[in-house]
Amino acid sequence: MLPHKCKEDVDFEGYDIAMNSTVIGNSWYIHHNKKIWGDPWKFRPERFLDEDGNVLPSEHILRKNLIPFGNGLRQCPGESFAKTRYFLYVSNLLQRWCFEFPEGKHISCDPRLSENFDISVVIRPKPFYCHAKKRI
Repeated sequence: MLPHKCKEDVDFEGYDIAMNSTVIGNSWYIHHNKKIWGDPWKFRPERFLDEDGNVLPSEHILRKNLIPFGNGLRQCPGESFAKTRYFLYVSNLLQRWCFEFPEGKHISCDPRLSENFDISVVIRPKPFYCHAKKRI
């Protein structure tokens, strides 16, 4: 997220933030906040669907707190293009291929387990093996 300047003095959750202070949002915290997500470490894309299978409205708390492309005036202008391309790319792969770890090569993808990740400027997974089997 990009830095922002406070336009006025703000009291935020017990913190006094003076006017003209530089503020940088912590998107990692927002995306892992149990108060918002309940179980932030579980992959549940269905959490963004209502009981009828429709995408939740943009005003819903879950949609408002999903900010991988930033938010506000400085939000990434390529967000809608990126989302549609990723959807088409991933759905195309999953439609044609089944991905699995080779026998004896399974590792956890949980970023809380530091032994499976290189942690420096960014968190990135250590090399792993994967088989892609063509779906029949």
